[in-house]
Amino acid sequence: PRGSSMMIALPNLDRSFTCTLFWPKSGPDSFSALESDEAVDAYFAEHYADARLLMPDLLDDFAHNPIGSLVTVRCSPWWSGQVAVLGDAAHAIVPFYGQGANAAFEDCVSLMHHLDATDGDWGTVLPAFGEERKPNADAIADLALHNFVEMRDSVTSHSHKALHRAEHALHRVLGDRYRTRYDMVSFSTMPYADIEPRVRMQRSAAAGVVAATIAGVGIAGAALASRLRRH
Repeated sequence: PRGSSMMIALPNLDRSFTCTLFWPKSGPDSFSALESDEAVDAYFAEHYADARLLMPDLLDDFAHNPIGSLVTVRCSPWWSGQVAVLGDAAHAIVPFYGQGANAAFEDCVSLMHHLDATDGDWGTVLPAFGEERKPNADAIADLALHNFVEMRDSVTSHSHKALHRAEHALHRVLGDRYRTRYDMVSFSTMPYADIEPRVRMQRSAAAGVVAATIAGVGIAGAALASRLRRH
């Protein structure tokens, strides 16, 4: 993580790693800012010094691998007559939750559910399908973008780390009564649109418990001090 950008490394079967750079296309610290081999080498030496030592083909790789684009598709409606779009055609998202294919599978489940419920009446099925899935598609798009910011920037924050430690501790103690955002996205069938409201509700409840605990400790301390002064 480097604030506005990051580099990830995924392992290969031959014990090497394939690195991917998630950088801005233009501006400071971007792909367009590195126009020469010398600039590339100096940038990696400064920002990824430990990884740079393990990249014997860095300059060649950087020069010859393509630069792609991350896109989010938001469109509506998803149907016209008896034709509909689903999956990436309707709601392509950035890959930072790994939910793109899963969201498309959920589209299929929803479409089949509405077909079964209406005996194949496409005029009813497609509007109902779009009405159900559109809010969830928008929600996972927002969640994926949020996770990108978290991965490239927030993970270096002490307050962010403390929050996540607290949430994991609550999950261990309370089980499904307190679930992290990542757990709900990746390991449940909870509709994507329900996840962020659940996160806000949980955090509000947890903050209330913490505040009450601190207040209780403060009151107990004041009472103890009062008794000590009287004695």
